Amino acid sequence: MNAEHQIGGLDMRRIWLLANASRKGATDGEVDEPRRAFSPPDPPLGDGRIRIRLAVPKDERAVFEACQDPEIQRWVPIPVPYRQVHAHDWIADAEQGWSDGSRGDLAIADASGDRFVGAVRVRPIEDHRASIGY
Repeated sequence: MNAEHQIGGLDMRRIWLLANASRKGATDGEVDEPRRAFSPPDPPLGDGRIRIRLAVPKDERAVFEACQDPEIQRWVPIPVPYRQVHAHDWIADAEQGWSDGSRGDLAIADASGDRFVGAVRVRPIEDHRASIGY
């Protein structure tokens, strides 16, 4: 296993495989249908130090605070200034991304207190591959 595919000991390729399981069975010769729904890992993934799970309303303040960091604003395509409503909308809209297959947003939380510490986005691209950002 390659370290570039890991976050906190979790294999990000596994997240993609779990999230994209509904696409199994497609063949190279198939006409690509509209993206099928995919679903977040259930139960959440974890390694004893962190958990990767859906974002929940209690994460809103921590998401907002993290997005005030100038380096996050520099490298992550988020609104600037980032307001509390943006954090609320990101959490509320996550389910839609999973349902329509356009993206899979997940929270990274510490395993001991389930405190939000970051985020992961899985974005399906062609040929059963994904872009993963965190």
